[in-house]
Order: sequence, then C-alpha cells, then structure tokens
Amino acid sequence: MPVQGATDYSAKHAVAVEGQRANLGLTNITSKVAEDSDIAFGRAVVRGTADNQAKLPGASGQSFLGVTEMTSAWAANASDVHLYAENREMNILDFGEIWVYTEQSVVPGDSVFFRHTADTSPLDVVGRFRKDLSGGDADQIIGASFETTTAAGGLAKIKINNPGLGVLISPDSSETITATSGAISILTGISYFDTTAGVSTATLADGVDGQKKTLAMLVDGGNQVVTPANLLVGTTLTFADAGDSITLLFDGTNWGVISNNGVVAA
Repeated sequence: MPVQGATDYSAKHAVAVEGQRANLGLTNITSKVAEDSDIAFGRAVVRGTADNQAKLPGASGQSFLGVTEMTSAWAANASDVHLYAENREMNILDFGEIWVYTEQSVVPGDSVFFRHTADTSPLDVVGRFRKDLSGGDADQIIGASFETTTAAGGLAKIKINNPGLGVLISPDSSETITATSGAISILTGISYFDTTAGVSTATLADGVDGQKKTLAMLVDGGNQVVTPANLLVGTTLTFADAGDSITLLFDGTNWGVISNNGVVAA
C-alpha cells in the first residue's frame, strides 16, 4: 500500500542552491581545510594561516582562493545545517561557473565582489556576493563576472576566469597604472589600471617569446586605452568597466589574445 508523506508540493522548484556547480564545463576544484569556523556552501574564502587552510574573509585585500562548492560528503551539523564544519576539507572552485547569493540585482557582465565586512541585514553574511564595493566592505574578484539576470536576494551564476596567473584581488605585487599616459612594464605578470582621474592611455612594448601578460581594470573613472606594439588583431584595447581584463601571449612577433573579459579590441 503506497504511503504519501506530503499533501502539497511546489509547482516551481528553485533554480539552484548556493555553491552548486553551474554546468559540466571546464572547472578547477582545489581542496583546503576550513579554518576558524564552519563555512557554508557558496561562500568566498581566502588564504588561511597554514598552507592547507582557507577561511572566510575578514578584511580588505586578503588573497581570494575561490568559492566553496556544495557537497553531500559530510553530515549535517547539530543545527541540521549542511556545510563544511571547522577543520573539515572543503571543495573550492577557482575556475568555472557556480551559483551564489547576490545582495544586489545583477545582469550578465556585471563585475563580482565578495563581502569581507558585515553590514546590517540582509548584508550581514560574510563571503556572499554583489556587484560593487559596498562602501569598502567588499573586494573585487578580477576576471569574474555575473552571468544571469537576477534580482537582489536571489541566486545568480558567476563565472570565475583564472587565466593561469591566479585570481587576484589587489595589486600587492603587480604594477598599477594611474597616470594619464605611460608605458606598461612587461616585467610584471599583471598590470592594473586605476582611472580615478579620468580617461587614461598607455602603451605596451613587445614581450619575449612565450610571455603571458594580463591587464585588468581595477578602478573605473573613465576608459583605459592601451596600445600594444604588434597586436595580432587590431591596434588598441579599451577597458570600459572595473573588472574588464585580458590576457595576452607574445609569440615572438605579436601579442595575441588568449583570454578576454569585456575588453574591446579595435
């Protein structure tokens, strides 16, 4: 005799849950141990104290490692919440697409920031996501973008694009271009643009055979126009929004584009 355990059902199911991998496309997952606290699925985590640790962000400028992936590997905690318990291994996605909670309405192409400092509810969950600095309470994930049209308080898909040089938050060890004009060093792996003073222009000389060079807009106060020597397609690169980034490869003769997020080549 069949037994029915419920008398009503949802006609429309949720599109996803926080931390759910968005598709079967190319993805990179790393493993770290949860430091200092339990960590929910779909949260931004930063580098921990020990080599094998990761933790929730607690301040600006910490080294972003990725987003915690939902898993069924561990049992629920005493509060019947399924998450990564402190000192348990976590799956962390640092390349690919994943579902997260967004504090603001977003559309495809919007930049991705993660909250490191709690504000008043509903902006009080550290590690969740939005599209701006939130008055300095959030840091940007360079090379990441929202990929769905989602209302505030909903689940959105983000794409994390790591071109092989790491997902970086701040220009701690890289060059920042803030002048209205200038030459970009080819010695650093990444050059950041800060156009607080308005439209800026820069040049990029030839590299060495096999060299990769990433350019990224950190602060948007106007377009950043870059003119690389011997660009394979076009002559200029225009960065219009914070989060725009491009990775170039020098083949001994030309700079070719191997990864692009929002940059217009002309």
